[in-house]
This record gives sequence, structure tokens and C-alpha cells, in this order.
Amino acid sequence: MAKNISIRWFSRAGQGAITAATALAQILGENGKFVQVFPDFGAEKRGAAVVVFNRISSEKLTNVAHPRGVDIVVLLDTSLVASGEISKEKLLEGLNPNGKLLVNTAQKTLKIAQDLKNVFTVKASEIAVETIGKDIPNVPILGALVKIGEFLDLEKFQAGLRNFLGNHLPPEILEGNLKAFEKGYNEISKL
Repeated sequence: MAKNISIRWFSRAGQGAITAATALAQILGENGKFVQVFPDFGAEKRGAAVVVFNRISSEKLTNVAHPRGVDIVVLLDTSLVASGEISKEKLLEGLNPNGKLLVNTAQKTLKIAQDLKNVFTVKASEIAVETIGKDIPNVPILGALVKIGEFLDLEKFQAGLRNFLGNHLPPEILEGNLKAFEKGYNEISKL
């Protein structure tokens, strides 16, 4: 993992981006990293656009401003761009030249990514429906993010995720989410 990494998540309220970004922060924090997580949204209701940021470092973090440059952009819902709620320019704003774009989609090509080198996709919604019975793509996309970000090995992150989610979910839903995480980690594709 690089010394400092900034991540910007785009999703709709109710898709779990805040939970996934918080889990990432807590698990990496418990494993020796300095991490920040902060959402950026108003009083909108379920389905409204949400932006969440993570900053990860091997050194103490003192900057609390939104990152200007980001290393990874995560898009949980392509309809945000298709509908114009988030422009392609805003989606990719500040993405470093070697930055990565991670998208929840089953598509084999993406117009929003045509000029980028490091574009990854995962069928996070399909995985979520298959493993937990609901289209809540946050845990499968978190699996894909952990893989492309090389933050922590799979088993160590899964143990942290089990602890994090175990405080909030009944056992059968917890197991479905752990399966979703592993499928997201293993079923990522590079465009």
C-alpha cells in the first residue's frame, strides 16, 4: 500500500457507502493505519446522492479538508452519472493520473472510463442479491476495493469485517455479507 491514499465514494443513500467507508476505516485503524472517514451529504432521504471520503496513511493525519487529489474513486450506482446527478467531470475530479476507478456494474465497457488506464468493475449488486437477498452493494464493492487498494490481506480484513458487522447484523445476514465480501474480492475485473 502507498504511504497515503485518498478515496472518494459516490452512492445513493441506502446503498451502504457510509457503512463500508466506516468499516474500512475501523479495520485498517485496528491494523496500524491512520484513517479518516467523512460523509458529505445534506438532509436528503433514501435514494439521494451521497459522497463519502476516506484518507488512509501510515503516518498521523492532521488535514481534515476534503481531499483535492484522490487515488481511488468508487461508484456504487452508475445511474448517478447516467441521470446527470453527478457529472463525469465531478466523478473523476482530482483523480490522480495513475488513479483507479472502481464501478459496480456488469457492463463490459463504460463511457465514463474511456480515457482511464485503471478501471475495475465488480457486479456488486448481483453479488449482494445472490448472497443477502437485497441490492445493497456496499460489502461486495468493499471486497473489490480491498483487493485493488492492497490495504490488507483477505483473511485479516475478513476477520475485522466479521467483528465490525457482527455488532450490527444477525448471524445469517452476517454470513451472507462475509460471502459477498469474498465474492467481490475475487470477482473483480479490469477493463
